[in-house]
Amino acid sequence: MNTSRKKSQAAGGRRAPLDPECLALMRLVDANRYADVEAAARRILAVRQNQPLALKALGFALIGQGRYDDALPIVAFSLERNPDDPEAHNNLGIVLSALMRWDESIRCFARSIEIKPGDPEVLKNYGVALSRMHKYDEAVRFFLKAIEFHPGDYIEAIEQLGGALLSSHRNDEAWTCFNELWKNDKTNVTFLSQLVSSSLKRCDWDDLEARLLTLRSLTDGYRSLTDNPFVVLSFPGVSSEEQRRVASNFARCSIPASVLDAPDPAVGTLRSAPRSRLRIGYLSADYRNHAVGQIMPQVIELHDRSRVEVFGYSIGVDDQSELRKRLSAAFDHFVDLVDRSVIETAQRIRADDIDILIDLHGWTADGRPEALALRAAPVQVNWLGWTKPLRGGNGGAVVVLKSR
Repeated sequence: MNTSRKKSQAAGGRRAPLDPECLALMRLVDANRYADVEAAARRILAVRQNQPLALKALGFALIGQGRYDDALPIVAFSLERNPDDPEAHNNLGIVLSALMRWDESIRCFARSIEIKPGDPEVLKNYGVALSRMHKYDEAVRFFLKAIEFHPGDYIEAIEQLGGALLSSHRNDEAWTCFNELWKNDKTNVTFLSQLVSSSLKRCDWDDLEARLLTLRSLTDGYRSLTDNPFVVLSFPGVSSEEQRRVASNFARCSIPASVLDAPDPAVGTLRSAPRSRLRIGYLSADYRNHAVGQIMPQVIELHDRSRVEVFGYSIGVDDQSELRKRLSAAFDHFVDLVDRSVIETAQRIRADDIDILIDLHGWTADGRPEALALRAAPVQVNWLGWTKPLRGGNGGAVVVLKSR
């Protein structure tokens, strides 16, 4: 989510002439000088505690600096004082999205649109949040509306539309989006990468080799590409090291730095007396009639319950199948988290004091790798649902993300 309409976000409308201090503040906002905006806004608020423009400008400055935890109380307080301000609802939605609180963010965007229908930025933000929740078909509708209401070409919304269409397997429509974007900007490597991906899905080999060579050249051997690693996985000639680079870049772009770089919470500290049984958790959206769901029942049932206590965390829909019933009965504890946020998912797993968390999803559809970035357990492992076989092996690779 970005803050492209910065002046509007900070000002929230100008019903009365601004005093010199506020005019100077707005000039800083217009120049995107976030640190200076923060300093100026705090000076005003030190004298006029609830000055609405300074409050909104301070929230804008903190968002611009990526300090979303700091921005949250400021933006929320600004909204409390101006509950009918559509831009205040949008700003809160931006902050909540950055904190991966997707359900709350879409409620903010919905309220903003209710107050002021047809705002293209809010419609785009709404669509992005829905995409991050893997509700791609719903997201497409909002991106199309954002493009419709935007004066001129809304490049950012078109790019997001193409991504949602590709994730919905609407490959011809996605190809049209990325082909037009690439034709108009031959420097944007994301456009080219997505164009190649949609071409492969359409079995369209025209110019494929030349485009791959161009992509490799523009990204210095994929060192600067931040695209979804599953897109690059399908590209011919990409090495495992290049795939790792893209995956690392993608993770850093998808999960806020405040999460990735924060000190680990106090999870899994050493106990003076070991528990009688190790607690193992399995996180998946596929406890249903799915390939992963079909593999897992016997795996769980054959755990030695004298040594381990097994938790199943479901983040997918209940298809009411016999397979679902068998899976839910196989675990010692089966927890439905489908409607919980990323943060609530991590908090629940921590509360259960899990020793080893096994993520069966990774970055595939409906997964919540962000919960692992929040350090839900002291040892976190990826397995089965997405990994490539080890060299010479037949099973999925096991990757320990981080352990104490």
